[in-house]
Amino acid sequence: MTPLNQYPAGQSISVYPLGRIPRFIAPWSAIALLALGFAAGCAQQHESKFVESAEALPAATFARQWTEDLQLKDDQVIDLFLRGDSVVIYTRKGFSYIIDRSSGTLRTASHLPGDIRNVRPPVILKDFVVYPTAAKFFVYDKVGRPKFDLELTYPLRSDAVGEGGIVCYG
Repeated sequence: MTPLNQYPAGQSISVYPLGRIPRFIAPWSAIALLALGFAAGCAQQHESKFVESAEALPAATFARQWTEDLQLKDDQVIDLFLRGDSVVIYTRKGFSYIIDRSSGTLRTASHLPGDIRNVRPPVILKDFVVYPTAAKFFVYDKVGRPKFDLELTYPLRSDAVGEGGIVCYG
């Protein structure tokens, strides 16, 4: 099966509806799941401890690691997503901010087209960031510049997932 779209100049993104994943991926997935099942079966069983009542946490249990002032002024954060080593923030005015999860450094700031309420959680790939909506994928580079948008063959009903250069949706 060929991907829905490939783009020239070495930049490609392959998009597959979940029911149409290429045959070469399916056998490897089954082998990986089987190996995981065997590994989980060999794991040591530990006795779980049941706590009768809730206990108070010590005062210094949580510590702030970093802060980032996005200078939103009259804008508001409406969604926050953790994606690998990134924190992705959507704002009411249609901006997406990607922040390094460990250092708090701002990586990119992008303005997304259309109504931000229709944008689903992002998919961060090796070379791209994909912002899915019900009918389109908006693809940005890692610097935050729009590269292309992709009309979907089937409407998006659930969140998209991806790895490397492949995005799957259902």
